[in-house]
Amino acid sequence: MPENTNEETRQPTIESLTAQNTQLQGDVDAAKGQLATTKSQLAKAEEKLAGYKNQLDAVKGELATANGERAAAQAIITGQAEQLANVEAAQTQADVIVVTYEKQQYRVLGKKFRIKNVEVKAEELGKNKEALKFLVESKSGLLVPIEKK
Repeated sequence: MPENTNEETRQPTIESLTAQNTQLQGDVDAAKGQLATTKSQLAKAEEKLAGYKNQLDAVKGELATANGERAAAQAIITGQAEQLANVEAAQTQADVIVVTYEKQQYRVLGKKFRIKNVEVKAEELGKNKEALKFLVESKSGLLVPIEKK
């Protein structure tokens, strides 16, 4: 009989181990399912992250372009402000010289200058039609057109 008892005690142990094994196998399968879901979610998150990085790079590029355009615009504004200051300074002086070429009036910004190796004074420019024509046609910065009001 002792052998019978031993086999009787082993039988419930085998059944209980089989049940535990089945439960553990189910737990492993559930864990594998959760792992697969987590991996899928991670892949989607990484895909979104890559998209966000691409968007960030595009925005950085647009920002760099905008900053470059802003710097160029600022340089233009600075140049125009300087030109305006020069014109305003010339307007405040009583000895501003104005010349006319083909019905357009121009303010002369310099006092004297060289044109084709000939020194020309601003007050003589109105009489020197050849020099005046040269300056107008070459769009010289020495002459500023006066807008008619």
